[in-house]
Amino acid sequence: MSKKFLQMIILFFTILFLQQLTFGQFQNLHFGIKGGLNLADTDQSVAEFEEMIGGTDFERNVYSTFHVGVVIEYSLSQKFSVLLQALYNNKGTEFQGVQVEDYIGLIDYNFSEKFEYLSFPLLAKYRFGSAQARPYLFLGPEISYLLSAETVINAEAMAGGEFDTTFTNTDELESLEVGINAGLGVEFPISSFHAFFEASYGLGLTNVNNLEGGEDFKNRVIYMSAGILF
Repeated sequence: MSKKFLQMIILFFTILFLQQLTFGQFQNLHFGIKGGLNLADTDQSVAEFEEMIGGTDFERNVYSTFHVGVVIEYSLSQKFSVLLQALYNNKGTEFQGVQVEDYIGLIDYNFSEKFEYLSFPLLAKYRFGSAQARPYLFLGPEISYLLSAETVINAEAMAGGEFDTTFTNTDELESLEVGINAGLGVEFPISSFHAFFEASYGLGLTNVNNLEGGEDFKNRVIYMSAGILF
């Protein structure tokens, strides 16, 4: 599925490029950059971490991180466009819990699961209105390749003392993730280029965990982005 999807993407934009090159016009093809904030989470349960620490009650929190990359947009009409993006994209989640130990007192635990991906969203974009500032909606699939994954553990005792460790667990995660993105934005001209602001939601459709017998879980990310198109 992934190879066919990537082949379709490459073929589609190769045809567009050759078409524009043949007719000597690139007014429908735009390149740009974007970046912004990720509010990442997973649907992973806290049971694994509670068992690891020994009955501590954990809660899952949002992992605040970022994405950055390039954009190719091809306008099929005044209102409809197709976009391909290549993004350095961070996902993951955080778990926090407190445990009471004899002679030590309260210990505050924090587990941060950090997943680094190279993501390729292929999006259909529809604009509204004809004013200078034009709102739009977009929707489409995303394929992400795992670059690295690590878990950062921090334990801090209220009575004093702190423990920090980081271990890499890239092999414990699937190398390929398939998801879907949907969102809205607004674009407006500035001099010779267009600026845009977007808010979107990315939902993972495939299991992230690669451990045999491990719990299945998926990524979820809220994106707040800004960028420019030339």
